[in-house]
Amino acid sequence: MRRGYPQAAGRAPGLSTGYVLLALGSAVVGSMGSMLPEQRFAGQADTIARRQSTMVGIDPDTMRNRVRSGRWQRLQRGVYATFSGDPARETLLWAALLRAGLGAVLSHQTAAERHGLVDEPSSVITITVPASRSPARYVHRVERPHGLPAARRQARIRQGTGNRYLDNLYQEFGVCVEIDGTAAHPADEQWRDKRRDNANTVSGLVTLRLGLLDLGDHRCETAADVATVLRRHGWLGSPRPCPRPGCSTRIGIP
Repeated sequence: MRRGYPQAAGRAPGLSTGYVLLALGSAVVGSMGSMLPEQRFAGQADTIARRQSTMVGIDPDTMRNRVRSGRWQRLQRGVYATFSGDPARETLLWAALLRAGLGAVLSHQTAAERHGLVDEPSSVITITVPASRSPARYVHRVERPHGLPAARRQARIRQGTGNRYLDNLYQEFGVCVEIDGTAAHPADEQWRDKRRDNANTVSGLVTLRLGLLDLGDHRCETAADVATVLRRHGWLGSPRPCPRPGCSTRIGIP
């Protein structure tokens, strides 16, 4: 049966950006005031992002307590299912979109799945984000233009008793590149990021954490830094200069 494509603008709620509630603003908050938290996000297949907590009066500590107690479960970094048990496919898609953030849409094989054009869902959920978004900037401004190897995006690894998701993982070389930005990494997550970096180091992963400037005016220097670390950990390739005049990768990598 053809399920239709839920990404078209103006169809709310629908699987598109994961920001239906944010877009509707205070009117939604007012109408949900008498609902239980688990009822408020039925339109998101019972998922909630940590950044949505202030909209509905659920503080992040309460979210974490519900995860620890087993009432909720963590599906992506900063995204939870408001129930226990196995999540449905719709829930997994919403979780991926909420993690990807504003402007993200299902694409490629996953979009074909939502169109009803394929019989079986792909094991990989494919999402496209605007080029102005930080994760995409790393790919389009740092990695590809400078000939770096392709990292795994949002790679899930096991650490301790739970799963962790890394923005860009060069698994063969034991290196990961994490992207910071005020939208994706609010203040209450920064200490958590530091703890994750420490956990990565303990498990043998070298973590490079980049800010918005590293992906902007300093992107060539960033590419040279990433290439240096990769080469020290076994990458046999060499970066190439991008078309920008004075690209720092022209200097050469030791």
